[in-house]
Parts: sequence; structure tokens; C-alpha cells
Amino acid sequence: MNRSYCRTLLVLGPLLPLIVGATASVGSPTPKQTPDAKQQHFTKVILPLLQKRCLGCHGVDAKLGGLDLRTRTAALKGGTHGPAFVPGSGATSRIYQLITGQRNPVMPPGGKLPPAEAELLKKWIDDSGVYVGEPAKSATKQVWWSFKKPVMPTIPRNANAKSTNPIDAFVLAKLTEQKLTPSPRAPRAVLIRRAFLDLVGLPPTPEEIQAFERDTSPKAWEKVIDRLLDSPQYGERWARHWLDIVRYADSGGFEGDKDRPLAYRYRDYVIQSFNADKPYTDFLKEQIAGDEWKPKDRNAVIATGYLAAGPQDIVMQNVKNRADELDDLVSTTGAALLGLTIGCARCHDHKYDPVKQTDYYRLSAIFAPTERREMDIPTPEEQASADKLNEDIDFQIKPLQASANTFRAVANAAGKKPGALPDDQVPNLLPEKDRATFNNIVKQINALEAKRPKLPKAYAVTDKSSTFGKCFLLLRGDAEHRGPEVQPGFIASLPGGESDVHDAGGAAATTGRRTALANWIASEENPLTARVFMNRVWRQHFGRGICNTPSNVGINGEYPTHPELLDWLAVTFVRGGWKLKPIHKMILMSDTWQQASAIRKEAVAVDPLNKLFWRMNVRRLEAEAIRDSILTVAGSLNTEMFGPPVYPPVDPTLRADTFQGINWPEGEDSPKTWRRSIYVKVKRSLLLPQLEVFDCPEISTSVAQRNTTTTPLQALMLLNDPLILRQASLFADRLKREVGDDPRKQIDRAYWLATGRSPNAVEVNSSLTFLKTHPLGDFAQAIFNLNEFVYAR
Repeated sequence: MNRSYCRTLLVLGPLLPLIVGATASVGSPTPKQTPDAKQQHFTKVILPLLQKRCLGCHGVDAKLGGLDLRTRTAALKGGTHGPAFVPGSGATSRIYQLITGQRNPVMPPGGKLPPAEAELLKKWIDDSGVYVGEPAKSATKQVWWSFKKPVMPTIPRNANAKSTNPIDAFVLAKLTEQKLTPSPRAPRAVLIRRAFLDLVGLPPTPEEIQAFERDTSPKAWEKVIDRLLDSPQYGERWARHWLDIVRYADSGGFEGDKDRPLAYRYRDYVIQSFNADKPYTDFLKEQIAGDEWKPKDRNAVIATGYLAAGPQDIVMQNVKNRADELDDLVSTTGAALLGLTIGCARCHDHKYDPVKQTDYYRLSAIFAPTERREMDIPTPEEQASADKLNEDIDFQIKPLQASANTFRAVANAAGKKPGALPDDQVPNLLPEKDRATFNNIVKQINALEAKRPKLPKAYAVTDKSSTFGKCFLLLRGDAEHRGPEVQPGFIASLPGGESDVHDAGGAAATTGRRTALANWIASEENPLTARVFMNRVWRQHFGRGICNTPSNVGINGEYPTHPELLDWLAVTFVRGGWKLKPIHKMILMSDTWQQASAIRKEAVAVDPLNKLFWRMNVRRLEAEAIRDSILTVAGSLNTEMFGPPVYPPVDPTLRADTFQGINWPEGEDSPKTWRRSIYVKVKRSLLLPQLEVFDCPEISTSVAQRNTTTTPLQALMLLNDPLILRQASLFADRLKREVGDDPRKQIDRAYWLATGRSPNAVEVNSSLTFLKTHPLGDFAQAIFNLNEFVYAR
């Protein structure tokens, strides 16, 4: 079993159609079932388990030992060693004894199954081993959940429901099925701190917390949410999530890791788009094809920085390198926007999803005409001013060029050489009396040319021309081995994906291929786009997605825990004009989001991973939010927005170890660099250590969800790093400035600023004892090391 894990069948065989559904909680009991319930249990629980563990070796690709597990008939017939199982006798069936290690060879080859999975198969066999799709029952192939267009589901009704929020209705329905109840609402101080960290990535002030605790009006919570969504810091927070997904950095990576001085304009575009609540469809179209869709809109041109954001090997420029660059565009677009691992189809048809190798190369052909380029992005006013100045310069240069050309003609004739001579050689072939005159004319021309206005530029992408040559499928993904020609297009198995795309040609500046792709992805008919984005948003708010593989909603991804809720969110999002802020508000207004995070033993016993959202997950802040919180609490945060990245100081030995030597300027530890972390240079070969230690990714590919580790280096960083020590000193200065020299007041203020609450008696006493022998700066540094400071609960 499991020899070919990277292949799950799209069609299990003529006798068993693909009917796959939700993966049940492993270890959940299997009650006595009706025939329909048995079939549903098979499609939702047993079939995904067989696909994952068994069918790679005992299915369509291989039938090791003569055993085929795709149908009940074949399984009962068995292979060279007899039937796979005997209905009603799970414990004595051969398959059960192999997967539990009671017989040799142990199956799967990598080791026996986890006990919970083995128990699921045993109970299924005990209950007669029902299959779905026997010849007499069904011959209809069903579609995987994410490939069907979402429809508005019926909102569940529950007599015990206290909330009218549909989100709570869907969550409560699943909890009720498992005889679970939601957790109580978190305290108001916890809620407002959670909301601040969630929406703007900064802690609230003590005064903001206390004002909310005093506000007993029915609209108090809604007012907090509205204010945060209207805050410019909202865009800075949520842009960082998006930049992870689209693999943004300020350098190109690889050995050269060349800086991209203008890449920051794309980062600023993303921040502005989130703050403006730009419709998601427009947001996508601009990034994929802004230069085609809105060629005169500077922001749309800047948006194509998405296509330029990936790594680039500037040392090796050849056909293989170009094929890899196109692979980056196809794979990132698939994972980030569609939630599909399209890159798996570079060498062969996708082993799980209905994505053919031809689909991959049709998409690759969409991007084939593109090239990275520094493009002018003037405002209309800047362009008009530049045009007027250039017109005046052209008027002055025209007679000078005419005179210079006369001298050039004389020199060319005297030189008797084909082609025009360089200007530095012309004087040597002129009569002596004309040499100074010519040199003076050229000097005047150069001086005028130097006055031409320099328009602002962006690091962006456009097509080389309005047409492009033939594109080919690459055999085994090898750029040196062309296969058949392919036409630009999409994923043929998805709605609207079967059409070819044709070049604009004529007077058009680009091929128009990417506009066609953008329209297809942003279409309401595309079943993936809205679902994938809503799942990402849910994950950022709750710490796990409804589908917990956010960049893979295909057959090999996790089945959603609440598919109806995800569909409801997707349809609501689309009907609301693809606007995100109303979705944020709906989530934060729900009882589900406002739950306390305390552990409840009876709930853990049923749902240890909190897949059903019976409480709020405690989440460690991301690296940027930790650094930004330190700056905020210290009172030193520079709130300036936008512009080129800043370079906080980095140890010289680290700067010298980078591939290009010292290519991280020697920064200064000053307000200039105390800006939010989204404005810190993202250099692929040298990440800011204060961010890297807290799992800031290097981002060579799309990052769907960051790792969250706990290591000694994190504590050592907060205890010893010079930048942290400086902020601790500034924090101490703030405490003295705001409450004076009274240690008791300093302790209380420090806890309020850092954790959003008063210290308890134990904390007060231990802090007073500490301050008797340590300076206030050491105490401030200890506050930065509180677990509660770096976690949202």
C-alpha cells in the first residue's frame, strides 16, 4: 500500500466512481447506520482513507499481490493470499492484521497505520464493509467539493442558538452534532486586545481598553471594529498576509540576490488596496494584467509587481531558467489565487486533481510573453508637465541637431567608413576651425538632454509585444525537450477553462493573454477564487482554516470542517461586491470569534485540535507584530507610511557573509528605522534577525501559513539583542515619564501597556522584589519576554 502516495485516482475504475467527501475526525465512533448513512460514511471517511493509504499499490496504477481495493467485489475476491476482508469480521480480516502489524509484510510499506485509522477500517468491515458505486447502484461520477460552484446553503436552525449571526449557526450545528457547546465570551479587555492585534497588528492603549470596558452601549463593540477597519494601520497588517502568499521581497534571491530598489511600490499598492477595500476582483485583475486592463492607471501598472515579485536567477539566463521563471508564475498563481498545486503538472498530468499537463503549459503560455521592466508610472499631472518640458527641449535641440548632423556628414565623408561615426571621433575628421564649434554644439545638446524630466518608475511586468511565437509542452518538464505545440488557455476541467486565448495583435501594446486569465480567475463562475480567499481570511482570524490546507483545496488537501459555512462566506463575499471589510466585521461580530480561549477537558476529549471552533485558539503573534508591539509599547514607533524600505542595524559579520558582501547598508538605530516591520527591507539572503528568529519566512515560494516554533534563540534574542535592549530602555523612560518614580505605579503601567490588564498580586510582589536589585530597564525587558506579550488569547 501507499507506494504511489503522489497519485490519487480521478476515476477509481468503471465500477467505482470518484465520490469523495469529508474526512471525519479520526477515532470518532461509528454508530449503527442506515444503508444511506453507511454509504455516506464510506464516501466521507473510508474512501479518502483507502485513497491515502492503499490505492496507490492496490488500485488502477498497480495491483500488488493481485489485490484490487477499488471495489467491494474485487476486495472480497482478494489477491494471491485470499480475500482482503470478511464482512462482519474486522479483527480477523487479512487487511486489518496487515495494517496493525499482526501479519507480515506490514502495510503500508512505511509502517503500520495509526491506531485510530486502523480502528476506522475495522469498524467499517464489522459493519459489512459497504462500498458506494457498485455496478447496480451508481455509475455517476461526482465532483470534488471545491470544483463545484458554491451556492448559498440553508442556514442551520438550533433551538439553543443565542446569536443571529449565520457564522454562529453553522459552527453551532457542527458542535451540536458532537454534543459540544461553545465557550463563553471572552472578557472585554481580552476582546479588544485580540481585535487590535487581529486587524491592525498593534496592541491597544490602556486608555482604549478602559474606555471600551466602560462603554455599555449596544454599539460599543461594533464601534471598535469599525474604527479599526477604518484605520490606516489595517492595511499594513493585512497587506503582510498577502505579501507572504505572493512571495514578495525587495531582492531577487539566488546567488546574486540583486536588490530591487523599486519593488516597494508594489508593497505600498497592496497596503493602499486593503485600506480602500478595493473589490477583490479588481485587486486580482490589476495584479495579473493591470498594464493591459488599465494601461494609463499608475496603480494598475504598479500592481503587476505581483508577477515580478518571485525570485530570479540573474546569473543563469537561459531556456531552463526561463522555464523555471514561468513555473514560478504558474505555480504561484495556482496556489495563491486558486488553491491548486498546478505546478505538479509540469512534468505529467496532476496525480490528484483534474489538471492536465496541457493545462499547465496553456497557463505557462499566458505568461510566456512577459518580461520584468522598470516602467514609468507618472500621475496625469506629472505626465502633462513632463510632456510640456520635453516639447520645449525638443524645440531647442532641433536646430542644434541639424547643425551637428552637417558636421557629422562631413566627418563621415572624410572618414570613408560605412555607418555613422561616434561623436568623439567626429572632430578628428573635421577642419580644425570646425572642431570647437562641433564640440560646443554637442555639449549644448547633452546639457538640454540632461534637463529632461525623470518620471517615477515601478518594478513591474508587461508583454514584449502584442503577439508572441509558438509555445510548447515540455516533455518531463525539461526545457531542452519540446513536445507538441499548445495554445494559451486555462484549466480545461473548470468552468470556462476549455477556451483558447488569442493574441490581440495589431496596434495593441500587449497580447491580452493575461487579461483573459484575470477575467477567468475573477469570474463569479470560477468555483475556487472566492472560496480560497475566504478560507485564508478565516484562517488569519482563527489560527486555522475551514480547509486547513489553504493553498491546496484539491483532492489531496484537507476536506473542510464546515463546507457549508465556507460556501456561505464565499457567496456572501461575491454578493457583497467582493468587499473584504464587511466579512471582517461579520466574523468579529460573531459569538464564535468572541469566545474565550480557555481549555475545556470535555471538549478536548472530543475535538483536541479545535477543528469545530469550540473555543478561540491562542495564537503567537507573527514576527512583524512582535517587533511592532515592542516599538508601540516602548513609545518609539514611527508611524510614517510607505516609501523605500528601511535598514535597521544588522551585525557587520552577517552583512559581510551575504553573497554580494556588504549589501545591507549600515543602518542606524533611530526613529528613522523604528517604523513598522512591513517597511523593513526583505532581502532573501539576509532577513532581519529580530524577525527571522520568530519564523519570518525567506519567501522563495508562496507561503500559505507560517511555521510557529518555540526555540531558545527567541528568548536569547529578546534578552540580548542590542535593538531590543534599546527599546527596553525607551520603555523604562516612558514609564518614568508617565507615572514618575513610584515602582508600584511603574509595574501597573507596564502591565497595562504590554498585556492590557493590571498585574495580579503575585506579579506585583515579584516585580517589586526584582526592582529592588535591578534597574527599571531590566524590568521593561522582562516584560517583553512575557508569554502573554507575544500571544493573542
